[in-house]
Amino acid sequence: SFIAHPTEFITFLEALIAQNDLSPLDKADLSTALFEMYLESGNSPTTSLSDKQKLQEKAKDLITSSGERSQQEASSIDTSNVLLLSSLSHFPAGTTLVRERANLYTDIFRSFASAKDTSGVISALRKYGPEDPSIYTLALSYFSSSPSVLSEPGVKDELQRILQKIDQQNLMAPLQVVKVLSQGGAVTMGMVKSYLAENIARERKEIQTNRKLIDSYRTETASKKAELEDLSNKPITFQGRRCSSCGGNHDLPTVHFMCKHSFHQRCLNN
Repeated sequence: SFIAHPTEFITFLEALIAQNDLSPLDKADLSTALFEMYLESGNSPTTSLSDKQKLQEKAKDLITSSGERSQQEASSIDTSNVLLLSSLSHFPAGTTLVRERANLYTDIFRSFASAKDTSGVISALRKYGPEDPSIYTLALSYFSSSPSVLSEPGVKDELQRILQKIDQQNLMAPLQVVKVLSQGGAVTMGMVKSYLAENIARERKEIQTNRKLIDSYRTETASKKAELEDLSNKPITFQGRRCSSCGGNHDLPTVHFMCKHSFHQRCLNN
């Protein structure tokens, strides 16, 4: 009935899904069919750009609302159907929504990077970077991969922000960063000068701090060795007048320890 009337078919499916007496399985099947019709109609040569955008927005809303219902009614569109239909209809938003639902943030980022969609890469970086810090290292490699990518708007600013995030979260060692940046041959020394200067200054400060600690440990070790030598070879005078346990004056029998604490013999059991 609807083969030659896709617009009416969409209206029919939308009306069916709005019914309250459908089973979850029927609703899932109808949602899948409606999702497919949105994408097919959007890709039709007779569909205007504005209408295509509206249909794709409806498709996105259908996936999102299905995802919300799935937690309560288990009536969402099957993930494999969304991926298949989105791929056949060249609808990357559908694939992205499914991957978001599964927390596959690096896969989303890689899909933009493989398509050389730098604006998509930047958007994915800003959106998913806080959730998955490994994306910062992937973005570093992508932005420095070629001069053409590095010359695109906003990339150099993003590169500085990525270096800052990597440094703050200790995601890569400075030598690893330099190695990645040097592979594409696009990044100049001036672009990473501040990053390298900060790391060198911090490393020098840590070295100075470690040297001070080493000196203090050497001094303490020498002091302990001298103390052990004295305890082993020299007589010790015990001058404590009060018991280290009860605080009372000493009376015999009293027990003295080499750590120069003295106790009543009766207090040792306590």
